[in-house]
Amino acid sequence: MASTSFGKKACELVREIAESEAGTLPPYNQDLMRTIADQCADHGEAMQTLAVQINEVNDAEDDGAEDADAREDKTGSLRTGMFAHHQAILRNKRAMLVYLNERMNRIKDLRWQIGTGLPDNVSSNLSHGERAFFTKYSENLNEYMREVDLNLTLDLEPPKHHKIQVRCLEDRGELFTRDGSVDLKRNTVHLMWREEAQPLIREGVLEQLDDDGC
Repeated sequence: MASTSFGKKACELVREIAESEAGTLPPYNQDLMRTIADQCADHGEAMQTLAVQINEVNDAEDDGAEDADAREDKTGSLRTGMFAHHQAILRNKRAMLVYLNERMNRIKDLRWQIGTGLPDNVSSNLSHGERAFFTKYSENLNEYMREVDLNLTLDLEPPKHHKIQVRCLEDRGELFTRDGSVDLKRNTVHLMWREEAQPLIREGVLEQLDDDGC
């Protein structure tokens, strides 16, 4: 086998995602995932080899070459080996699923927190399949929100008021709102509709001052 350590790499994979900061996405560990998959293949080959040996012992039983107790000892040992390799495969599979599932949940959270566009520093940490998942998840969410005619991403917690007070953190220029145009200059304070301010808050253009709106 490529590695005689049972479960060491799988534990390393789970530990990597478990010890990462909550809400972040460390780079997808393609090398470690491939190593664990290769170990599963090695365990499978070992099981096949043991199965052949069990058949050889059974064939020897038909020939009467060994006594019953000796044959039973041999087959019992071989079956134990097969069981150990099978459990190793299942453990590796569970570890990879834990890793992928946790990353998938964090990717879904990103859609609610930052919208449809992934920053380059985040996108570069995703595998090709994860980027495809994010795109499809966004499409499904957008389709549902169109059907119900409600933007579910505006407030991750139920709002107390329809308008909020915000401070502009950078010069953004004129913004046309439901109440007319607003000149977004650095350090100016405005009372805006929550649904119009939230996208700019996520972009870092505005910051919410309080929740005592109206």
